[in-house]
Amino acid sequence: MKIEQYSREEAGILPKTPMPFYVFSVGNKVLTENEVEIANGLKNSFVEIVWSLSGIGEVTYYGQRFQMQKNDIFFFLPGEEHNLRGISKEWHSRWLCLDGPFAEANFLAFRFPRFQHAASNCPVELFDEIARWISSDDPLQIGRISALALMILAHARGEDLQLNTSNALYCHCLEYIKKNYSNPDLCIGMLCDVFQTPRSTLTKIFYDNMHRSLGNFIRDCRYGHALALLRGSDLPVKEVARRCGYRELTSFSRLIRRATGMGPVELRKQNRTNQNLSRETS
Repeated sequence: MKIEQYSREEAGILPKTPMPFYVFSVGNKVLTENEVEIANGLKNSFVEIVWSLSGIGEVTYYGQRFQMQKNDIFFFLPGEEHNLRGISKEWHSRWLCLDGPFAEANFLAFRFPRFQHAASNCPVELFDEIARWISSDDPLQIGRISALALMILAHARGEDLQLNTSNALYCHCLEYIKKNYSNPDLCIGMLCDVFQTPRSTLTKIFYDNMHRSLGNFIRDCRYGHALALLRGSDLPVKEVARRCGYRELTSFSRLIRRATGMGPVELRKQNRTNQNLSRETS
């Protein structure tokens, strides 16, 4: 068995900033004919996605056997017993593991088929990008990696992500938001202008793929990065607001207070108090 694994645990770095979910590990493996990953089965405490790249393999899920061919995907929720075995001379696959308080909820929101299903070609460049940055302690990079994981889940939607104009537009839109959330002018109207698409069409395509509104996604993207910077950096609050696309500090403070019940200064102060208490008790 050949395994190439990249993990936050191996690097000794778990997110210092509380995150709804984060990428726990990513990697690729090769199982030869009749080679078994773990003889007695495996139960993880996190969500795992296995994406078959080439060859033929077999997933045993609570005693049921499922054959995996190229671009087949299987998901395992926390605590689900499973095992992998090579069928062909070599079976290549990629995996992605998600952890955190809302990892399972984020995964279930995509409404995947419960057992193995066929998807489009594996986005190996997204897996590689996560592997490249997974050991980073930068809150912005941790958030970026989580966004890449969401893109992988979007690709894994199978027939919903056939290579057509709508899905290509969705992926380009997601990537554009990820790169430009700090632009205060970023809004649905701006995206419609950039991609020359009617508002009703763009918002429907996004909702069909993400199961959330485009406007809420932009807001939540900014909020996630703001939370990471407030808790994981010493940047002035005004600078945090600017980096997250807010010209006015009052609007930014309103967003944070609405989401947490505290203003940005209070939130930062409470986080530092909690960190100090944690150090004293450890």
